[in-house]
Amino acid sequence: MRIKSIDSFISRYQQVIEQVSQQRLKGSDFRLLKVIGRGAFGEVQLVRHTLTNNVYAMKLLNKDDMVR
Repeated sequence: MRIKSIDSFISRYQQVIEQVSQQRLKGSDFRLLKVIGRGAFGEVQLVRHTLTNNVYAMKLLNKDDMVR
């Protein structure tokens, strides 16, 4: 019964799941303008979103340092 419920849920929302996955931002969606700061856990970069041309500050953290 539980597997049937899970399959039903997945089939009902598969299209929505795919749309959300496509809308997630990735590092490749941005172009680096310059590094504006460095710290113990990573750095902050000034970036431009390639589709909208909006400028943002993006904090990049080293996952290995965060897990320790």
